[in-house]
Amino acid sequence: MRSLRRAFAAELLAARTHGLHDQNLRPLADETVLEFFENLAHLTRDRVLERRIVRNYFSVAVVAYWRASKEYVMALRAFSRDTELYSDLEWLSAELSPITSMKSGVIIPQTPSSQAINDFLRAEQSLT
Repeated sequence: MRSLRRAFAAELLAARTHGLHDQNLRPLADETVLEFFENLAHLTRDRVLERRIVRNYFSVAVVAYWRASKEYVMALRAFSRDTELYSDLEWLSAELSPITSMKSGVIIPQTPSSQAINDFLRAEQSLT
């Protein structure tokens, strides 16, 4: 999963900084990371997974990846005319945002700066 996150972060960062998403919404090469978090969110919402466990292990990554990919997902929803695409991930991020703020001791803004998002993606690129 680390290698998938590293590759996805690199591609997402390139798309964010160099505007590689054209009018035809060129899809990212591999959305496995988003699909993983979407499935995790779905299982959490349906109470298959305990929220406490999800919160402890995934809260920072879920919130950060949603915020980093939100613009892309919104464009993908519009392009595919599927308003439910990654909606469970969006829900879980909203659920976990306050918890992530408490864990870090810093109030995380609802709309983090572009620089903060890009810094997260750069950190993800260095996963080993």
